[in-house]
Amino acid sequence: MGKYEGQNVANDIIDGCTGIVDKNTAVKAVRAICRCFGGTLVYIPMMKTNGSTAEKIKAVLSGITGDRNGELILKKIMTLYGRSQVYIPFEASAFKNEFALEIYDRYDGHKEKIPDLVHEYNMSFNRIYKLWKLGRKLKLERRKEHDH
Repeated sequence: MGKYEGQNVANDIIDGCTGIVDKNTAVKAVRAICRCFGGTLVYIPMMKTNGSTAEKIKAVLSGITGDRNGELILKKIMTLYGRSQVYIPFEASAFKNEFALEIYDRYDGHKEKIPDLVHEYNMSFNRIYKLWKLGRKLKLERRKEHDH
């Protein structure tokens, strides 16, 4: 499995669901799936909503997006990946840039301390620092784009 395949799965689900729910709802749903099932292979059934895996996914989705949206997103996931095992990436891997920007915004050396972020995100000091550096880079790139 390629290094970015899990990230592609997350993006595919978001793109596929954006037509049936708004993009923010799709992102919240995929982040919840990654948070719950991240780092594992999950068998996605084909249109069987009463199986144990489908029920677990639906429960996660419904808790974040509501019952109706959860059901719509689950059906889309089953349409995209039904009858196959899919690697679900860790949330921090699939949404690396979002995590980096969030950590950069939170750590200014005063209000939040890196050890607090290490504990909250359950990541190593080095990983938090690397994400902070990436967040700084992304912010600078966005400022340059905005200025031009």
